[in-house]
Amino acid sequence: AVEKMTEMVATGEITRDQMQQRLDRMKQAGMKKTEDIDLKALKARIEERVLAMGVDLRKQVAAGKISEADAKARFEEGEKKMWMRYRAAEEKSAAGGKSKTDYDAAVKKMTEMVESGKITREQMQQRLERMKHADD
Repeated sequence: AVEKMTEMVATGEITRDQMQQRLDRMKQAGMKKTEDIDLKALKARIEERVLAMGVDLRKQVAAGKISEADAKARFEEGEKKMWMRYRAAEEKSAAGGKSKTDYDAAVKKMTEMVESGKITREQMQQRLERMKHADD
């Protein structure tokens, strides 16, 4: 799609801004498809993984590969990470697929692009405005 649109820009069929708008819409459409989060299914998968992790760690303790204290620490850390991911997915779902973290990451990345000269400050502002309006 990028190659075809680049050719269209070169032949004057569309402007560079039109190309960027089309790419942004394509990206947004793809993101919405992947961000339809089924929280119940995610919770069930996490619960299964936590149980499987516990079984695996108990086997390792029984085989003498790790200590009981190490197994407990690994279990707690693994379980904590999995539920943190669930909470992030829950937050993202409640925010309509986008979280403040996503926006903040985009701002940081674009600021770096401005500083390196890859885009102008105006281009950054336009992109941020498109992100805001995509939520409407």
